[in-house]
Amino acid sequence: MATIGAMTASTLPPSGWRQQALLHWRMTRPAFLLVTVSAALVGIASAASCGCGFDLPAALATVLLACVAHAGANVLNDYHDARNGADAANTEGLYPFTGGSRLIQQGQVSEADTRRWAAMLLLLLIPAGLLLAARNGGGGLLLVGAAGLLIAWTYSAPPLS
Repeated sequence: MATIGAMTASTLPPSGWRQQALLHWRMTRPAFLLVTVSAALVGIASAASCGCGFDLPAALATVLLACVAHAGANVLNDYHDARNGADAANTEGLYPFTGGSRLIQQGQVSEADTRRWAAMLLLLLIPAGLLLAARNGGGGLLLVGAAGLLIAWTYSAPPLS
């Protein structure tokens, strides 16, 4: 059982589904997802302005999947930075810009919960990305998606972190 401060994962305070949903939301560091929304919208606008057309369902799916990818990378980063001690050592960081969500360090979530949430978010991208690429004939989209998943992993996870 992973120790979190003075608590273990089995002794974390119980909470209802709303509190759990809020914790999972906070684990994604949602304020930073605005950067991804902006970048996706710029890409969509660029494609539309160059005559490639505009497909609202595909555009919405693109923005959603980009945000899920970013959120998964953030959660994965919190997990690996907790495992390697980087976030715990960052006691004088500039929150929220350094030190992750701090939820593991505050004992609000366990490392195991963080690992599971990161895996769920990132694994959700595979079938959803395949579907989006198949619907839009995007072999290039598959390469961009695979590169994004690789970058999310290598940014935080050993051996390349």
